[in-house]
Parts: sequence; C-alpha cells; structure tokens
Amino acid sequence: MSDIKIIKLRNAHIVPLINWLVGQALPSKMSRARNRFIKSALADRSQELPKEIKIIKEKYCKKDKDKKPIMKKVGKDKDIEKYTYPDGDIKKVQKEVEDYLGEFVTIEIGPAMVDDTQIVKGVILETTDTFKDEVLPTGEPFLMATWYDEWCKAVEVMDGDIVEDREGLVQKPEAADDQDDNPEKPKEKQGDSKQ
Repeated sequence: MSDIKIIKLRNAHIVPLINWLVGQALPSKMSRARNRFIKSALADRSQELPKEIKIIKEKYCKKDKDKKPIMKKVGKDKDIEKYTYPDGDIKKVQKEVEDYLGEFVTIEIGPAMVDDTQIVKGVILETTDTFKDEVLPTGEPFLMATWYDEWCKAVEVMDGDIVEDREGLVQKPEAADDQDDNPEKPKEKQGDSKQ
C-alpha cells in the first residue's frame, strides 16, 4: 500500500477552499497545520490558475501588429484593462475557461503531510459554519454550499471513507455491502437460474 494519499479537487474549488480555510479561527496547532497544508498542497496550484486562464484569453484575443494583446480600459476611472475579442470568440474563451476550471487536479499528500491533512480534514468536516449557494449583485454565482460539498467529498475519498464509481458518483462502502443483505430483495439460490 502506498504512503501517498490523493485529494482530487476541481480547479474552480481550490481558491475558495484556501479563502475559507484562511478565514477559520483555529487554535495554534491547527492553525499551523492549516497553513502548512495550504502552502504545500494548494498554493502552487492556486498561482497556476490565473496564468492558465491568461494563456486561454490571449489565445483568442485581438492582437496588434506586434502580436501583443489589444487591451481596452474599463471601469469608473478607466483603470482596469480587459482583453478585446473578435466577434464570437468571447464564447470560445468562456467555454474553454469553464472547461479548465471544471477539470480535476490531483494533489498528492506524502507521509510528511498526513497529520496536517488529517487536521484540515477535521476542520472541513466538523465545521459549524453554514453554507448556501447564491447569486451576487454582479450576477456571478457564489456557490459556497456546492464548494463545501466538493471539499468534503475530496477529503472523504482520500481516506476511503467513501469511494467514487466510474460516473463520479460517491457511494459509502457500507451502503454497497448492505444491498447484499437487503431482505426486500430476493436472493437467487445457487443452481436456480431462469431459462
């Protein structure tokens, strides 16, 4: 059996997890474990996300004669720069970014990080915070309840508390075993077969 544990998270769930963990008021030992977990397991990946999204945007954006992106100044004070796109390409960008954020990333937890990861798992699973999905005034979805559910699944799958099937659905191992013992379901006797 390998000493490496695996956590699978969607790219879109990494930054919200970091932000939520950082916002938790924890006792000193747990706080240090959380910070080490973020630094070793999540920080590098969270820094890759904007770089990858920038690459996608620059692939489709309008470019000048020197092949540099053409930026448009927006905002109240015209202090924000945004990429400009040829007609129809914005939908391609949105689709590719959405697909990228929906991809799962595999995070390997080595033996040195197991204790810190178990503490973070406890923080996630035993929180008394309440979560709900909502739409922000900007129209952007803020899916805290959905994200929280995904974080829980990720740490539960890591330790085999639950398993994933081919469709990505999660089923508790005990539930699968209980189906065989279901008194409502008639069991076939050996040797009896319908022909």
